[in-house]
Amino acid sequence: IDPMADERLKEAVEMAFLASGERERVRDLLESRLREHGWQFLVKQLCKECINNRGIEQLSFEEIYTDVRAEARAKVPDEVKRELLAIISNFVRKELQIDEM
Repeated sequence: IDPMADERLKEAVEMAFLASGERERVRDLLESRLREHGWQFLVKQLCKECINNRGIEQLSFEEIYTDVRAEARAKVPDEVKRELLAIISNFVRKELQIDEM
């Protein structure tokens, strides 16, 4: 397997994803689904806890982001992850003209 060929293929698919408008559509869908599940509220609570535990005077945005990032990602509902993965996988299959098994 040629790593350079793999990288070029990945870049081509990413460019097609962007050019087709699919990336924007998936981002909008993600934001909508996260709102529906109250994810932003959960992340806001994580940020408040971080600030309360460490003190606002001692924290930068980057530090808060670093502290809550992993837990915030883990709180993305599995059904949202599956839905987005299916959309992206279908796009890649179509782009590469791969039949579904």
